[in-house]
Amino acid sequence: MTYKCAVVDVPFGGAKAGVKINVKNYSLAKKGFIGPGIDVPAPDMSTGEREMSWIADTYANTIAHTDINAHACVTGKPISQGGIHGRISATGRGVFHGIENFIQEASYMSMVGLTPGFQDKTFIVQV
Repeated sequence: MTYKCAVVDVPFGGAKAGVKINVKNYSLAKKGFIGPGIDVPAPDMSTGEREMSWIADTYANTIAHTDINAHACVTGKPISQGGIHGRISATGRGVFHGIENFIQEASYMSMVGLTPGFQDKTFIVQV
């Protein structure tokens, strides 16, 4: 994510983190750590639409029960819960477009000693 955002000059870091807490005593939403326009978690390893829907539902029914944008507190929700078509393939598509922008931009390619374009180049991408 950091690479994709940097290549297209979007000011997001793409950071990943984990928090180990006793959920009975603590709420990330109550502390203002997540929410629309604050920090919007996305699915990652071992999470998907179901978990994102749980988070959005909990957020909307507790902290933000009067906020029309409450379900925007996470991405990766199922279509029926306000998600968008194409989310499942979005990461791969983003990697492709990020690399494409890098490869086609002469100033970036000159930094690594190559000419722009895909011709005569072989790539290995690990995501």
